[in-house]
Amino acid sequence: MTVSPDGIPSGHRRQLDGLRAWAVLIVFLSHYHHGLVGPWTPLGEIGVGIFFVLSGFLITGILQSARDDSERPGHSGRARVLGAFIARRALRILPAYFALLAVLWFDPESFARDDAVWFLTHTINVKIHLDGGWPGNLAHIWTLSIEEHFYLLWPLVMLFVARHRLRDAVVVTVLICTAARLAAPHATTIPPAAFQGLAVGALLAVAVRERPTLVPAIIASARWSISVWLVLTLGFATSGWPIFDAARYLAMYAAFAALVALAARGVRGSAAPVLDARPLRALGRISYGVYLWHLAPMFVLESIGVPIDGVVDLGPITTLIALVATIAIALVSFHLLEQPVNRLKRHVPYVVERSSRTTAEADALTDAR
Repeated sequence: MTVSPDGIPSGHRRQLDGLRAWAVLIVFLSHYHHGLVGPWTPLGEIGVGIFFVLSGFLITGILQSARDDSERPGHSGRARVLGAFIARRALRILPAYFALLAVLWFDPESFARDDAVWFLTHTINVKIHLDGGWPGNLAHIWTLSIEEHFYLLWPLVMLFVARHRLRDAVVVTVLICTAARLAAPHATTIPPAAFQGLAVGALLAVAVRERPTLVPAIIASARWSISVWLVLTLGFATSGWPIFDAARYLAMYAAFAALVALAARGVRGSAAPVLDARPLRALGRISYGVYLWHLAPMFVLESIGVPIDGVVDLGPITTLIALVATIAIALVSFHLLEQPVNRLKRHVPYVVERSSRTTAEADALTDAR
């Protein structure tokens, strides 16, 4: 494993798995103990916000590295990177997602059948915006729709904008998303407002790559962004003024960007287990499945008579049982579906050498003859 000048290791950064674990646990608690923190700061937006910033950071880093490799002499170009990126994202996300929809198709109380077109086209976030309602045990899927939209659009920026304009393009994207949240405060489940956290994560990735020495300053800025976020949340969350809401989200995402930078560099000393504990990292590795399936136990409870009305406090024992059940489902999904499909990624590299690609094509033509 190599380490960049900022101290952030390249390749797999295991404390980011710990951060994923905390994010998915926060989302889980937000649905099983609605308003646990209070009406001003719902847990759900915290957990989802961490996921968005982390995703923007990682995806942008992947695209930056792939672009560098594609521009080396004798290697395939950026067009291949674009196709490979989309194919690899599909292999990672779609199998488990379609498995969830297939299972819930047989649940008469699920929205999977009535809203099938919206789910299959990853536009359920648009329907939520138009209807102003949430699709029951698939309400959380809107965030996956947002990420899918981001995966289709963001590679075009990262791969085809001129290098000397790339940082400006990312900054402008953050500003556009923030302005959209200000101009349309009720359009938070659709782009561009919903891209704000992803864009902040992307800006972090670009900043770290261009100026590695910024990492300590970014981490140190957490105290200020958290302070601004808390002041705006506690003082103005119910004011109804869009300017405070837009600023609140920007401060929240800035705080999460500092947290992602800290986890990427690696927490050291006595605080390391907060992100580096083995159970947390194990949970982080299956966090996608946990996120997909975490509402299923709630609706099983409802089917056996436990009242579920959107304001849920099921108690610690029931919540723990639901969490264990969710993790068990996620483990099955990870080992029997996600991992086997993920291995297919080796057939879709981001970059190949032109000479080896030409040889492979000649061999295939010879075999065909």
